[in-house]
Amino acid sequence: MSTFGSLVLARSEPLLVHLPQVSSAFGSMWRHLEDRGGGWQLLDMAPPMPHQWPTVGAGPADLAAVTGTPVLAAFVSDTSCVQLVGAVPDGRSFSSHVVQASDGKCGYDHHRFNTLRLPVGVDPSPPDLPALAADLATWAAAAGLDASPRRVRATLHESGYPELFYDLADALGLPAGEDIDALFDHDELDWYWAWQRGWDAGTRVCRRWTSALRATASRQCDLPQPADQDFIGFVEQVADSMYGGPLTRQDLVEEACRLTSKWP
Repeated sequence: MSTFGSLVLARSEPLLVHLPQVSSAFGSMWRHLEDRGGGWQLLDMAPPMPHQWPTVGAGPADLAAVTGTPVLAAFVSDTSCVQLVGAVPDGRSFSSHVVQASDGKCGYDHHRFNTLRLPVGVDPSPPDLPALAADLATWAAAAGLDASPRRVRATLHESGYPELFYDLADALGLPAGEDIDALFDHDELDWYWAWQRGWDAGTRVCRRWTSALRATASRQCDLPQPADQDFIGFVEQVADSMYGGPLTRQDLVEEACRLTSKWP
C-alpha cells in the first residue's frame, strides 16, 4: 500500500491541528492525532490539499519557535524514503534523508512535492545513520526526553516505512499514544459536493503553480473560476473544525448549502 505524507512530533498546549504554523508548513489533511503524554502530540497528515502545495515546505522551525519546544518532523515518500528534520527553538536544526533502497537512491522529487522541501540545487544527502542517531540524541536531550541511544540506533536500522516515525517516538522515551478522535472526516457525505468543489478549485491553483515549471500552455480547466476562493475557504473551514474548531457539523452543512446555492 502506498503511503505519502507528513508526520510531526511536538509539545503544545492547544492541539497541533489548531496551530497555523502546522497547516502553513505541512498542510491540513489531518489523518491521525495521538496524545503522547506530557503535552506531546504526534500528528499524521496526508499530503496537503492541492491549493496548499505552492506554500508548504518551510519545515518545523516556525513551529518550534511558537511552541518553545523542539519539534521533529518527517515526510514519508511511499517505500522510497523518509526525510527527517528536527528543530529546536534557538534555531538549530538537522536534516537527514533515510533511504530504504540499498543503492541509497529514492527517485522522489524533494524540491517540489515535499512538505520538507529542499532548495533548488540541493540534493538529498546520503543516509548517515550514526550521525542521525547522534542528532536525535541531542534533540531528545533538548526536549527533556529520556531517549535510549540503543533503541534509536536499532529503530533506524530495522524499522520500515511509515512505521519508522512512530517507532522513533517510542525510542525517544515517549509513552504509547492515545488516539484523539476527530469529530468528522474531511469529505463527509453531508457536504461532499461542496468539499469536492474546493478540492477541484485547489487543483487549479496547483496546476498553475506546476505549469510554470513545465513550459506548457495552461489548459482551460487550469483557469481560475469565480467560485474557487469560496470553496477553497470551505475545505479549510472543515479542516479547522475537525477537532473541535469554530464550526459544528450543522454549521458546515448549512455553509455547504449556502455555497452550492450561491454557485450552482
